Amino acid sequence: MTLRVSNYNQVKRELIKRYPSTKKESDKEQRKYEGEFGK
Repeated sequence: MTLRVSNYNQVKRELIKRYPSTKKESDKEQRKYEGEFGK
């Protein structure tokens, strides 16, 4: 599970680097994701 979470964060950082406009969307996604996994 930790691997999945860190991988998710790494991918998210790469996406934000390439597409800064996705940051707002990814913040929304992260809240949903963290809610699902109780992080």
